[in-house]
Amino acid sequence: MIAQPPIDAVEDLPYRIQRDRILLQKSVVFGQSRWIVPAPSETNQPLVEHPLGVNTEKLLLKWIEKSQPGPFLAEFGKLLSDCERRECPQIKLEGVLKRVVQLFQQTNPWLNQTRMLEIELEIDEIVSSSYKYSSIYEGMSVILDQLFHLVLAESRSKEDQSKLALGIERYILNRYTELLSLPSIAEYFGITPATVSSLFKKYKGIPPMEFMIRLRIEKAKELLRIVPPLTIRDVAAAIGYEDPYYMSRLFKSVSGMSPSEFRDTR
Repeated sequence: MIAQPPIDAVEDLPYRIQRDRILLQKSVVFGQSRWIVPAPSETNQPLVEHPLGVNTEKLLLKWIEKSQPGPFLAEFGKLLSDCERRECPQIKLEGVLKRVVQLFQQTNPWLNQTRMLEIELEIDEIVSSSYKYSSIYEGMSVILDQLFHLVLAESRSKEDQSKLALGIERYILNRYTELLSLPSIAEYFGITPATVSSLFKKYKGIPPMEFMIRLRIEKAKELLRIVPPLTIRDVAAAIGYEDPYYMSRLFKSVSGMSPSEFRDTR
């Protein structure tokens, strides 16, 4: 409750209400009831300082990046214990809880913004329905566990995608002399041609068929240096092209010179 002197004029009421609202935000301590007597300069102080210390925030970010919920929850428990010991104002406690959650989005920007807003509402509900810090910890543990599961699932998904891209690369490296096509590669891996193309480009920087062409041209350069020289037709056949003229056009497009011109430069 707030102990206030009587209002002298009705027109002062809006100001008094706003001042008392700020005072409550600053002074209400979670889990406690108290009398609040405002000082003259009470509302001139900032409502909330930085929710987490710099070192604590770095430590929490490290555990998120390493997907280690155990140490993270232990550090979070210390944060709550510190808030309880210092009798933090409720607005400070809420700032701590919401900042902890925001760290997940800071390190994982793919997290859905709508879901993050829902979590903030869940935090408000946890605080308003709890009467002790242990209840806060229990409610927040559920939220934090869910966030770690999302982070871990995304990490595994990225790892699986990376392995698949590597598998496609190895497949091309081992079979570049065959009549490969985007559909045939997709059929081998049981995915769509569009998925093969987008996934490979995401992890390797170029489309898979362009990768194969560059690989074949590099192999053609090696063959063109052989003495005694191979015919252009033999070189084309050795790298997977039935038509030597088509191979020559690709060779010039990639290297800037024809196979014969390249051979003359060795």
